[in-house]
Amino acid sequence: SLALSTPASANPIQVKMVCGAHSADPAKLKAFQVSFPLDFSNGVLNGTRELNNDGKEVFNGIVAYSGDVLLIGNGSRPTGGAWNYEFHGRARAADGSATLKGSLKNTSGAVGGRPCTISW
Repeated sequence: SLALSTPASANPIQVKMVCGAHSADPAKLKAFQVSFPLDFSNGVLNGTRELNNDGKEVFNGIVAYSGDVLLIGNGSRPTGGAWNYEFHGRARAADGSATLKGSLKNTSGAVGGRPCTISW
């Protein structure tokens, strides 16, 4: 979890992303979940998730003093395909935990997307 009044130094938080099956081919592109760290400092979230074989996803976001959170991401593979993520929600003041609702939308490659959540 994160404290809404943050110190200047980056504090890593472990996040869990859960995404449903891809609309282009749900049988082949199944649901998945992954955990990875994001750095949190001065109300800013950022991090990079390296993909298993190739490519990466880069995440950036902001946590307002009110607790509102906006987190965006983009991913790509050198072999083709690119996608964007967008998540929003609110961090709970009591403990800083959050569950953000969002989605993945392809910008290159397979047409379609996935519903996703990210939580900490």
